[in-house]
Amino acid sequence: MAVPAKVCDGSLAGNLVSPLLGDHGTAYSEEAQGFKGESTTGFCSVRGGGLTVRISYRLWSGDFYKDEAVEELITADGRQALKVGTAKGYASDTSGALFVPCPKSDDAESKVQVQAEYLKHDDAKDNGTERFRDLTAATARYVAQDLLGCEGAESLSEPNP
Repeated sequence: MAVPAKVCDGSLAGNLVSPLLGDHGTAYSEEAQGFKGESTTGFCSVRGGGLTVRISYRLWSGDFYKDEAVEELITADGRQALKVGTAKGYASDTSGALFVPCPKSDDAESKVQVQAEYLKHDDAKDNGTERFRDLTAATARYVAQDLLGCEGAESLSEPNP
């Protein structure tokens, strides 16, 4: 199954999603919305080899996702903490998420939630944690820097283990 060099409307490297998709079966396809231009929400579903990975983002007000709520999500069973610059989140064998500070003039505490996950993971690939960590970090950099222009987004470095 061939995955294009760029996926999600040409915004992410295909080699980030290809290891998460199946090797045999259905051909590659994708559906994307909000990965071009400026939007406060977006998603991209990539399918291939019988597996589907959904990548999404949403800008939340600071009142919605307080630091305590993010900490609860990070420490749930089966998750490894993930820190990328000022962003905090988690990665597991079936998903990854990062919460990126994205202060706006009317809300200094707003955050962008970036998530990547299997929609059906009965046949999920092994070693998904590292793959979801890389995909989530790359998506967070793209969304925070290129789409939303979040203040401080240039500090989103490579993921820290």
